[in-house]
Amino acid sequence: MIEKVSDIRVIGVPRSGTNLVKYLVESYTEIRCHFHFGWWKHSVIPPPMQGTTIVEDTTPTIIVFRDPLIQLASFFKFTLSGGWAIQGEGEFPSFISQPITLNANTSISYRFSSPIDYWRQFYFATLNWQHENKWFVELEELQASPDTLMPILRKLLGDGLKIDDLRLPGGYLRRNVDAHIDQLNPVDQATDFRDERARVNRFVDSLSVELKRSVYDTETKEILAKLRAERVTAEQY
Repeated sequence: MIEKVSDIRVIGVPRSGTNLVKYLVESYTEIRCHFHFGWWKHSVIPPPMQGTTIVEDTTPTIIVFRDPLIQLASFFKFTLSGGWAIQGEGEFPSFISQPITLNANTSISYRFSSPIDYWRQFYFATLNWQHENKWFVELEELQASPDTLMPILRKLLGDGLKIDDLRLPGGYLRRNVDAHIDQLNPVDQATDFRDERARVNRFVDSLSVELKRSVYDTETKEILAKLRAERVTAEQY
């Protein structure tokens, strides 16, 4: 068990579930979740350095991921809504193989050869990050069972964990930048997770078998398998 903490970091690519993790943790505990603790939550992990020396980072960190094909469809839906964090080109079948731009803010952007290239780079870095206090959570499992977070909260709070179960919000979560849930109303009551998943699935279903196979290449499947092997599950609580 690590020493009881009051602040943690939550990271993941856009539309991976970072807002949901933050909502659940901050709704049921006094822990504060930060999206931009040391770096932007969507950027490939940079090595914190002082001069040429890598500085040890001990901030407890939750890393959220989801199936890459579903993630790409969610990226595309996000671009259609005018989301500024990701910009791509074409309809979904061409979007998945075209370069994308990742915008951290108005002063810095990143360029990747394709959305899946970004996904691979992001999660390859998280898997190889030498960090003792990191935990992987798969979004679809978290949506099915919010208690997926309980083993992490047990490590963070120890005997201070006073909750029996976690419950999903009553609607889809709005983007909240780095505000804490007591500072805003984060829930969109007009939309639920099933609505959102159905919209994303329509894009996935529009792809040919060949295009789906191109997403799940050897490298992608290897990274996904490693993420799932290290993920936290509700059964571990």
